[in-house]
Amino acid sequence: MYINLRSLNCLESSTVRYQCSSINQNIGAIKSDCFSLFKVNSGQRIRLFFHGKELRDEFSLLDYGIKINEIIHFCIQKIELPAEKEHYRENNELPNKPYDHSKDMDGSKKPDKSIESSLTPIATDDYYLIGDHVDCLHPEIGAWFEGIVCGLYKLNSSNQTLYEVKFWKSSLPETVKVSINGIRPQSYQQIRLYDLNPGDLILANSNLTNPGQIGYWYDFLVTSVNIKRKIVQGTLFIGDKVTLDKHNITGNLLFYTAQDNQPVIERNNKQAKLIANGSERKRPTAVECTQCSDDPETPCVECSCRQCGSKADPEKQIVCDECNNIFHLCCLPQPLERLPPEDEDWYCYNCKNTDAIDIEMKEEASRLAKGLKRKRKASTKSSSNNVIGVNDGLLTSTVPEKLINNWGRGISCVGRTKVSEVVPKNHFGPIPGIPVGTIWRFRFQASEAGVHTPLVAGIHGKQSVGAFSIVFCCGYDDDIDLGDEIYFTGSGGKDSSTTKCRVGGRQIKDQELTRCNKALAINCAAPFSNEGANSGTNWRLGKPVRVLRSGNARGSTKKSPYLPKIGVRYDGIYKVVKYWPERKVNGLLIWRFLLRRDDTAPSPWTKEGKRKSRKLGLSLIEPPGFIETFAKKSSSKKRKVDHVDQNDLSVKRLKVTPYKLPSKVVDLIQQDNQNSHIWKEIVKLTTEGEKIFLSRVEESFRCACCLEIVFKPVTTFCSHNMCKGCFIHTIESLVTTCPICRAGLLKKNCGPEVNCILEQILAQLFPDYYEKHSSGKS
Repeated sequence: MYINLRSLNCLESSTVRYQCSSINQNIGAIKSDCFSLFKVNSGQRIRLFFHGKELRDEFSLLDYGIKINEIIHFCIQKIELPAEKEHYRENNELPNKPYDHSKDMDGSKKPDKSIESSLTPIATDDYYLIGDHVDCLHPEIGAWFEGIVCGLYKLNSSNQTLYEVKFWKSSLPETVKVSINGIRPQSYQQIRLYDLNPGDLILANSNLTNPGQIGYWYDFLVTSVNIKRKIVQGTLFIGDKVTLDKHNITGNLLFYTAQDNQPVIERNNKQAKLIANGSERKRPTAVECTQCSDDPETPCVECSCRQCGSKADPEKQIVCDECNNIFHLCCLPQPLERLPPEDEDWYCYNCKNTDAIDIEMKEEASRLAKGLKRKRKASTKSSSNNVIGVNDGLLTSTVPEKLINNWGRGISCVGRTKVSEVVPKNHFGPIPGIPVGTIWRFRFQASEAGVHTPLVAGIHGKQSVGAFSIVFCCGYDDDIDLGDEIYFTGSGGKDSSTTKCRVGGRQIKDQELTRCNKALAINCAAPFSNEGANSGTNWRLGKPVRVLRSGNARGSTKKSPYLPKIGVRYDGIYKVVKYWPERKVNGLLIWRFLLRRDDTAPSPWTKEGKRKSRKLGLSLIEPPGFIETFAKKSSSKKRKVDHVDQNDLSVKRLKVTPYKLPSKVVDLIQQDNQNSHIWKEIVKLTTEGEKIFLSRVEESFRCACCLEIVFKPVTTFCSHNMCKGCFIHTIESLVTTCPICRAGLLKKNCGPEVNCILEQILAQLFPDYYEKHSSGKS
């Protein structure tokens, strides 16, 4: 794949086409290539930006959702080091090489003043006047769009004229400023297919994402024309720097003549009239919403507020993290005053789990109906003091405290009590610290661990990014479980009127390739298509999907021998091979997905996988208080008290195999004199198994600043450990005391060196997790 690197350091945007090794390539590797590509000096640094966000070295293109032909902006800045920082740099003998972006400093030089101050408005120009209808080259998309000249400016440093153009398409920015090379008269003369000749430079419509559909307008140099097959081949120009050779245009064969710039005094009457009034028919372009065709004046509930459909006040709109529907803050049943923080999930009233409150209210109504009002008067008053209430038919309360961890009222009464902070919620791939074969009794425990966030939905993902995880339980009749391959049925189309659960009920309508289904389809390595796609032999290049198998569904274990008998089990990483629509016997349409396992860890149902689970001490993880509540509930039933199986009332402790440290690690631990007091306590935990030992190591050697496992560890004079990057950043911030004990970090203006022995130990114990950090912070 390739991406476009566009500079932010000059007035005229220069774009360079960059060939990537894969979608999993790290940002740090791209920056390293940029040093030689743009000839960056050792006293400079490179910063990359995508959609207004700066890209970090430790993440990949896949993490940021960067696709083929996306534009990434870069800027080159000089580095200015204070005397104190330069002194520390010399003492530590840092290599004199091109600056690494992972060591950004706060004292970098600020960007130059905006060029807006050097522009002078003018009234007339030799080529265009204010109000002329023109074609303008979009500086980021690289395509030509129709617009109107709304301003003329002259550069003070030169005689160059800049034209301010307002686009006719509403989804584009309001105005842009371009030079004479980015503007020309509107193309109005259409060309037929059999009138094209090799060597013609025309304006052609092409959709780079979905070939054959309406796209944007680009300059196109014709090299060959096949009239019988209706295929035109040539060179497609994306902006002024990027070209696509041997590009085929099929389907929508719409072509226009490319007009040349002509002075005002040389125009004839027809040309002057067309430029002044514009063409009567607008050229068709790709639309983001098929319902309203991106018309800003047309209300639409698909691309705007789900309640009122108005497109006003976009800064006061919020998107649901479950269904991706848009709402105005004032249109919600419970209006919000401001947007919630970006790191918090927000769910609309249709997706929010209110089962606990519903059950509590039904129980109160049942007690009143049975005439128990007087007997339970005191408890009714106390429960009414809880925040349960109804306002205009909508619940305006939170979950009462007495329902938290009340297992006697059913699993629906228990919600998620914590959120995983190990990885972000949009993380692709395995979760650090969760090995294959980990099994929980309930789904909300897997949600708390960050493996599968939704409590009800079987697919976790966003249609703009992809799917992160799925839960497979053979709940659909068309689901097929072959172990390493899964035939998975999409979501939607079911009747939710007979049950509170959104995924329950019988199917009453066709499934659509939108939302969660589209998110899972995007994970396929093949280009997205509304008719299905097959990645073939390239299926391993798709985005990873975490797969969990659930045995809690009624009758699910009879359909597949690979499902756990009880609980929810993490089975590793799968890839989407293909997806396609299929008609059932009842005539309704469903979407089916073929997923294939692509994980280095053995499958949990194999002999090797079971052996590894016993070695790691993996057993059924029960929620706190569940066993005690179950035992108390069973003892209250007198008739069945003698038949209670005591093995069900306690978690059977497996025989844990002691963890044997490799001889190389043992020798390194003995050499690490700076942390000998820490290793003395940790080594005693080898008898508890590998999992507990590694957890204690990870906990003991977390950086005091970033709270992650230390990378290039620096053991301070007070016997605490920090990352080298965090240590340098602390010194540069003029903080010279330890963040834990406030002891001094420097002695005679010199700091401690990197503890290479501890670095080797951690590299041996955490090969996958540590190598991931080392590739991004090298």
